[in-house]
Amino acid sequence: MDYTLKLNFEGNYVKNSPQTKFLGLTIDDTLSWKTHIDHIMSKLNTACFAVRMLQPIMSSETLGMVNFVYVHSILSFGIIFWGNQPHSEKIFKLQKRAIRIITH
Repeated sequence: MDYTLKLNFEGNYVKNSPQTKFLGLTIDDTLSWKTHIDHIMSKLNTACFAVRMLQPIMSSETLGMVNFVYVHSILSFGIIFWGNQPHSEKIFKLQKRAIRIITH
């Protein structure tokens, strides 16, 4: 049985949305976190590119700091919610890629 929820506020119906962004976390209507993880993957790909471009001109210690500031901050935000999802495996592979770039 499919129930359709119709919310009415002061005579106006509120539309259903398949996803919403709340406090920086993209929450979809099934709580699968796939949309949020895809967004994080995009950010981490950009971070890996930045680390790769900095790798020839910076020491490993400095790249470690860049990794902590850039990659770790993206990863740690909201990980308690999305970290145990099946899609999060891809995120941790991108984290490994950043570490491999730093360590040559």
